[in-house]
Amino acid sequence: MNDKTPLISTPLFGEDFELFKNIVNQGIDGRLEAFTKSEFRARRNRFEFHFHPKENSLLLRRLCETESDRADEWADDIVYTLYGKAL
Repeated sequence: MNDKTPLISTPLFGEDFELFKNIVNQGIDGRLEAFTKSEFRARRNRFEFHFHPKENSLLLRRLCETESDRADEWADDIVYTLYGKAL
């Protein structure tokens, strides 16, 4: 497991904000997992999604399950940043 913490900062109400908001707001999913250790906050005109390292796999799984090119791009970028390789 990687102990790096993804911090994703998006403009409020933009496409990326909506993507991550929907991923977080799924709540407990069919695998009985939810973001319980991560922190989220608005700062001025941006929103920060500070994902806990123990929830990296949940974040990546939900991104991959989201059927959009943008979610795929984010998943690729996060995997490369955390693990140094592409999906």
